[in-house]
Amino acid sequence: MKLSKSVVGILIFILGLIVLGITNPSSERHKEQINAKCHDLNPITGVLGGCDLFAQYALGYHDYLLFSTTKFSGDNTSTVSIGFLHMVFVIKNLDINLNMK
Repeated sequence: MKLSKSVVGILIFILGLIVLGITNPSSERHKEQINAKCHDLNPITGVLGGCDLFAQYALGYHDYLLFSTTKFSGDNTSTVSIGFLHMVFVIKNLDINLNMK
């Protein structure tokens, strides 16, 4: 039995969607990555627990089934991180010193 190229293409596309859905990172994974990035950029704030509080309470998690994002809770336009395939990328600069200027 020989499948046409279009059927194979559709099957590969569906398989890709399934893989993206299964490997979508959780809210906790986003918070861990944001917390780690905050600790790297702001060691004093990290030691005092500010990064933990920021990651726990100042972010909103948005699950789009194939990928996920976190945004500042009060401002749904500022994306902090994007996640897919079990990976989370922090795209917002979390350096407190730069953001206060």
